[in-house]
Amino acid sequence: MFGLIWTLGNFCATLDPKDPSKPQLGTPRKIGQGCKFRSFTTNNYKCNFLEVPSGIKLVLNTHREAPDLSDVLQSLYDDIFVEYVVKNPTYNPGQPFTSEQFMNALNAFLRQNGLLQQQQIMQAAA
Repeated sequence: MFGLIWTLGNFCATLDPKDPSKPQLGTPRKIGQGCKFRSFTTNNYKCNFLEVPSGIKLVLNTHREAPDLSDVLQSLYDDIFVEYVVKNPTYNPGQPFTSEQFMNALNAFLRQNGLLQQQQIMQAAA
């Protein structure tokens, strides 16, 4: 998934018609540099993506008919990830992180936004 997200982001930045100093295809970009993509749709699913200024990437696969979830992903980051992961003193950036409180809050958030229909155990990694 990382390679796909990286390639699509790089491709979008390279084709950005508004940026006269766009990077060459395949050149690493700084976080936030160039245009960004928010989602892509296949025959079977829609992949929604958000990269925050700290470099954290959130990916949420949904039904292909799902609307734009940019605001939902931003809220997920602000209200769930920051509160239950970033502010947790045991969190070590770049290391896998698990927390029952985080998982419960994440599942509740997804259910509240109609993105989780039944109780599911989700794996989260920072």
